[in-house]
Amino acid sequence: MPLCALFFAALLVSFTGRAQAPDTATLKRGYSLFRPVPEALLRDFTPDRPGISQSAHTLDAGHF
Repeated sequence: MPLCALFFAALLVSFTGRAQAPDTATLKRGYSLFRPVPEALLRDFTPDRPGISQSAHTLDAGHF
């Protein structure tokens, strides 16, 4: 009985992983410098200021 419950739980988890929305990076894979991302799909701009954050940022394809 415990083995059956474990199998059912693993099966349930595998199906819930596929039901989630796809990542935005995979949706934007087809865009490039000459085929820019539409403005409706652009990410919010987060400026990097000294003292606040020192992290690497990326831009959406075709926008610089």
